[in-house]
Amino acid sequence: TGHSLADIIALQHQMFWYHTSLSDQTHPYRSVWWQWPIMQIPIVYYYHDFRPGGAMASGTACCVAEIMALPNPFVFLLGLVSVPFTGWLAWQEKNKGYAILFIAYFMQWLPWIRAPRELWEYHFFPDFAVIVLCDVVLIAWLCRRYAANPNTARVLAGYAVAIVAAFVFFYPILAGVQVPYDAWYARMLPDVWHIPHTSWIMPQR
Repeated sequence: TGHSLADIIALQHQMFWYHTSLSDQTHPYRSVWWQWPIMQIPIVYYYHDFRPGGAMASGTACCVAEIMALPNPFVFLLGLVSVPFTGWLAWQEKNKGYAILFIAYFMQWLPWIRAPRELWEYHFFPDFAVIVLCDVVLIAWLCRRYAANPNTARVLAGYAVAIVAAFVFFYPILAGVQVPYDAWYARMLPDVWHIPHTSWIMPQR
């Protein structure tokens, strides 16, 4: 309260000017907007090679630790299907709640296309909540549509197991657990996640 429309516009201008000064074209974990929904370049907040000899050590030697900002792939990547489906369902059923989810997803994401600053995957993370809700919309629709099919429960149970298994598998690189290098490398899926580590630590901006 106490601010005019001109004040709001001036603040937007100040924020845009601030972000134009944040440009680092060499950061190994920088990404662009279209890479975010497919998790192409996850952010690494911490990496340490504890092996004697470092990169020259055996791949089975212990240990490497990393903290990566990595959503569960089975939840996150389903958004590539569930978000468009929710938009389609909003149109078909004239459901305003679904329409809000669909619009909110793109309103949070697409303005970053013209951002002048360097960008990282975490700029997309506010949409993760929308993705989860759209996943639920899709799953609930499948349950209603195929309730009589005995395979429906099996498929959904398999999906739930896959989510838990993915969490267990990726937990070491989510929590900085020290694991042998080979075990760490096995979790760099797809291989594009294996980005050469430098002294960079993600700045908090």
